[in-house]
Amino acid sequence: MNKNNTERELSVPATCPPRYRALAVELTRQLGSSADPFPSRVPFRFPEECVSVLVETTSGLPVAWHCIDEKGPGEPEASEAIVLALPEEATLAAWFRVFLAEVNEVDPIRAPQPPPRVEHLWDWHTPEEREHETRIAEIAHKIRDLNAEQARAKGRLDDATQIANAGIRRSIWADGDDLVAAIGEILSCLGFVVRDIDAEREHGEQKEASHSYW
Repeated sequence: MNKNNTERELSVPATCPPRYRALAVELTRQLGSSADPFPSRVPFRFPEECVSVLVETTSGLPVAWHCIDEKGPGEPEASEAIVLALPEEATLAAWFRVFLAEVNEVDPIRAPQPPPRVEHLWDWHTPEEREHETRIAEIAHKIRDLNAEQARAKGRLDDATQIANAGIRRSIWADGDDLVAAIGEILSCLGFVVRDIDAEREHGEQKEASHSYW
């Protein structure tokens, strides 16, 4: 690391891998707004042809870089190393997500696909936290079921109320012929034989002053 760098202008070189370009552009904005000079990072342990500079200064000093170092068949053990060198200002979670996806392409068995949102805290919950999350989700599911059952029960109650209001209970607030019909229904329920005399009269014939039920 070269901490004596005083250059303040940065750029993303054309050799930056496409998967990291958007992050590199964002990193240049972050570093450009900093009041302190940013150090450059020299990849001295890796062959130059294996290194891709992600962000560099105007004179070409690497500030962030990426490296894929492959060991050939003659090496003791064939392997591939992927390295990211980033300044402290980098949003590590966002970079780590892309990095994991790249490692997955190399070794999908030991490096599964990264979670969809590694930048959020809940992507890193412990098994105990996930157990509580599961329980909360189960409770929420039961609440939704109960709310749905409550809505259905309210609908059935409304239907029953309409039927009851149209029955003998209307005698509480009805008047006129509707009240007469309601009282007749009540008497029928009590076992009386009900005859509406006025209903039996001819058209134009005078009605009774009072109603009689038999």
